[in-house]
Amino acid sequence: MSVLARVPIEVFSKIFSLLQGERPSLLSCSLVSIIWHEVSISHLFYAIRFYERQSFASFFEFVRLCPHLAKHVVILTFAGSNPARWAKFNCDQLSAALPNLPALTDIHFSRVAIYSPKPPSSLRAVHKLTTYNVRGCNHPSELGAVALLLRHFLPGTLVVDTIGPWTNSGSTVADFNFLSPQSVPIRQLHLLNSTHHNDWLRQDFFQATLAIDTLHHLTTSCGDRKTIDSLHALVLSAGRNISTMNIDLIYLSRDVYHPPDWDYSVLDWDWSAVGHALSACPNLRRLRLGLLLYKRYSHSGVSPTEGPSPGRLQLPYTEILSLMPPMLTVLVLGLRQRLPWEPPGIEDELGMWDLAQLDKPWFRERFPGLVRLSVKVALQDPVDPLLVIPPVARALSGLHDAGLLRVETFSLLTDYYEEDFAIDR
Repeated sequence: MSVLARVPIEVFSKIFSLLQGERPSLLSCSLVSIIWHEVSISHLFYAIRFYERQSFASFFEFVRLCPHLAKHVVILTFAGSNPARWAKFNCDQLSAALPNLPALTDIHFSRVAIYSPKPPSSLRAVHKLTTYNVRGCNHPSELGAVALLLRHFLPGTLVVDTIGPWTNSGSTVADFNFLSPQSVPIRQLHLLNSTHHNDWLRQDFFQATLAIDTLHHLTTSCGDRKTIDSLHALVLSAGRNISTMNIDLIYLSRDVYHPPDWDYSVLDWDWSAVGHALSACPNLRRLRLGLLLYKRYSHSGVSPTEGPSPGRLQLPYTEILSLMPPMLTVLVLGLRQRLPWEPPGIEDELGMWDLAQLDKPWFRERFPGLVRLSVKVALQDPVDPLLVIPPVARALSGLHDAGLLRVETFSLLTDYYEEDFAIDR
């Protein structure tokens, strides 16, 4: 008997798992022997992706004709490849194929127009459901597509993202609440929007859809008072058991990235409103609080104006954190601004964020269980990180000496939501 024949099959499985995404290598391994074939096939079909409508049809044909291969699919992605239009996707066909996909846990939809001619007979529980810039056919909006998908799937984690302004297309929220199931027990909800106009929070759809107090993790952003009030309402209805939250506060004015006729009431730095919203989470233990400031441009894009004055930014952390429940153990502060950090004025700019207030006794007394405070500062190249890290450490010298402080820098070009998507990474 050869040495390879005596190696446990679990060892091969572990080795082949490192090759996921390397399809040529896995295909070569599948031709070595019967044992290698059986093990490598499960990794070869672990995650598969199909593009455009014709390819969608080939997937359903694959599932019907090759159930011995389809049973290995864990992550499934359907994506439209034409940026000028959305590929139509029949959700009923996927529901019919689910019995031949017993291992399926993660489903991703990107740039597809989803329709469902008839209601499903049952819901399929999945670990994660992700939508990116999707539409509904009968209800042509992101919200309509999400409502249709929640008629077919019961996700533990729901990620909703879009690249354009949120559109309601004349339908009311009541229409979508009728389409989607009620009391969906989603544990992790990520509401993202790459335009930073997080209109997902501005509707009461998720307040009506989510089961009471089943939410444990929330990632979102707020750019005005309305979204903060909506965040507060969402937490009160479904999120009183939230233990981890990623929230970004984004400086918006009426002339940033959207037409002036949009009904945006600017946050105006009422930090206490943020604190009151977070105070509704009595079990909140890990929080990433990001502050993003934009350099203001006129809507015509002709001439830039100065950024927000320091007076409008005073005491954000003091007002927010002083209202929070005392269970916090990990706090990550993200400082990100479109105005460049100028080395001669870095200490003054850091003072604008009232970081030094967190080195006062009230902060440690407020959160006696705190084990880590991370401060992450976004830099525009070519600023030397060493010009930023020491001033932060000096501003928080007490926490630094206690071993609770971690200071990091990252590029301003880093994807906004990718950074700290998992708070304990």
